[in-house]
Amino acid sequence: MYDKESEKKYVSDIEIIFQVLEKDSGYESSRKVKEISFLKENFYQIKSDNLHKGEIEFDLESNSYQVNIKIIDIKSRRVWSKSIDVDKNSSDLFSDIYFYNLDNDDNSYINEFVDKDIQNLGCRFQYINSKGVESLDLYLLKINDTLYKEKIDVKPSYNEYDINIPIPEYINGNVICLITDNDISKSKKLIFEDKNISNLWSYDQNKLKTIMRYVLPSKIYKKIKKMEEDELKLFLKNYFNKMDPDVKTSQNELIDELNFRVKYAISNFKEQKTEGWKTDRGRIYIVYGQPKSTSREQNPRTFVKRETWVYPSGDVFVFEENSFGRYYLINGIF
Repeated sequence: MYDKESEKKYVSDIEIIFQVLEKDSGYESSRKVKEISFLKENFYQIKSDNLHKGEIEFDLESNSYQVNIKIIDIKSRRVWSKSIDVDKNSSDLFSDIYFYNLDNDDNSYINEFVDKDIQNLGCRFQYINSKGVESLDLYLLKINDTLYKEKIDVKPSYNEYDINIPIPEYINGNVICLITDNDISKSKKLIFEDKNISNLWSYDQNKLKTIMRYVLPSKIYKKIKKMEEDELKLFLKNYFNKMDPDVKTSQNELIDELNFRVKYAISNFKEQKTEGWKTDRGRIYIVYGQPKSTSREQNPRTFVKRETWVYPSGDVFVFEENSFGRYYLINGIF
């Protein structure tokens, strides 16, 4: 939760508690507390970059532990918690892979989508060399095609790696980053925006028209329905340039927000084979943005899963899950 302290200052303070328990006895062997402050310069940053990368060290003597992590928002006292198991003899030698934008001074975190303007991708991970491995292989793969490969020398006494991946000009679409010691591997999916597509949109024509049906007035949408791709993109570029909320900046904040919402919907609301931007939840998110609050419960009459989104405007949207795992918008509240 962020507090707006000025026009260009949003602040959030959190406290993280780490509790380390011995797996066999349940004895608490260590506990540490860390406080972190997030400072953002605009509202868009609040939603797109909330990752903190840091380190906290523990001296572990036995082999198996349970680590309980509790995150507390200092202002609201809301709490998030997670437990993980740690085994010093585990065969899981790789940590999760962390990507970030090397072209920005703030090294902003990349969850999945890689903007077409990014030239160099930072890649961080940890690897415990318990087998005397001399090198690791890093690949960018698309189906059966190797788009990029790099050999990484294994460090004898240090587990953390920070790799610069220069992005090839021809890379686009869904790509898998794979790191392997030829025995154990770690992978993560990335989606690269096509560098050859207009700076305004990265979707194909059909996606673009469908999304415009969500957000444009009906009279404007009727105009674009029969447009071909080049005419369509030029029309929309001029249309949204006129809607730019702050012409003094180089960015069009309206376009940035719409692009963010579409990407978020794609990433978070996919249902079976239906893409996230086509689902009911995805459509509502694209039109209305992040809800003020969400809740999940069961329909008291049918006992099916229900999800309710509430917005500051007073709009309320209720979705219910059918037997096939799809969420559909319900008219009204039961």
